[in-house]
Amino acid sequence: MEYGFDRVNFGYSTKNIPLPPRKSYFKKFISKTESFLRNVIWRTYFFLNPEASVNKNEHYGFRSTKAPPQIPELKEFEDGMMSLIQNIKFNNNHKPFQTQLQTDTNKIKTDTSVYVAADKTNNFYKLQPEQYNKLVQQNVNKAYKKAPPSTRHEITAMDKRRKEVPVSPT
Repeated sequence: MEYGFDRVNFGYSTKNIPLPPRKSYFKKFISKTESFLRNVIWRTYFFLNPEASVNKNEHYGFRSTKAPPQIPELKEFEDGMMSLIQNIKFNNNHKPFQTQLQTDTNKIKTDTSVYVAADKTNNFYKLQPEQYNKLVQQNVNKAYKKAPPSTRHEITAMDKRRKEVPVSPT
């Protein structure tokens, strides 16, 4: 039976990771910088105020939602870190391999077809979603027989009867 698959071989391992878009990179970079600054501020606060009590409540690994207090000595450091983030410049010197990964990723994202890994090689098979659903349905029905709707009610009734029978202690 001919299904009309289009075999797609990317020519490289599909486990390779393409470069992230700048927007997502900046979001992650900013969040990690804020986390770092928050940790520095808390450490500095407890270093400068050793008499400050540490809350002994157990939060089971969750971070505190409490904001760290402002420390005037660190204001210049914080501003310097933020200006460092704002002045980042990127080079557009992508290697051809990374460019190929990016174009393949964009092609897959915009394509309406389904890419299925069907064997142990790097090959993928490209087919339409309707075709894929039909094949999955055929293969499931090949191994399993569809039961009539009354079977569900029979099984439920059997379960109820089994629960009603008292179990004697042994």
